[in-house]
Amino acid sequence: MKAQQFVFVFVLLLLAFESYALPNGCLIELKGQFKHQTGDGTSGCFGLDPSDAIKKLKVGKPGIKWTLFSDFGCNGNVVAHGVGKKKFTPSVTAFSVKITCP
Repeated sequence: MKAQQFVFVFVLLLLAFESYALPNGCLIELKGQFKHQTGDGTSGCFGLDPSDAIKKLKVGKPGIKWTLFSDFGCNGNVVAHGVGKKKFTPSVTAFSVKITCP
């Protein structure tokens, strides 16, 4: 295998690993009409798209706590809270989420 081919294969494997590893961090994935991912790998408050009501919430790794709020900046009423994944029936609308990493 030529050096250029080796580098090309190595880069592809690295990109594949990173695309797999990223969702397993301290992040959450929200599914409404569209799929959204939020978080930066640390605990904190993150904005959401309130125009896309949430049907499902998945976490990147076990033990992640989350709280959905009715206003931006993790203000307003608590819409829902929990640990791990959740299905919402009926769907819920939230403006922000507080993520707490384990």
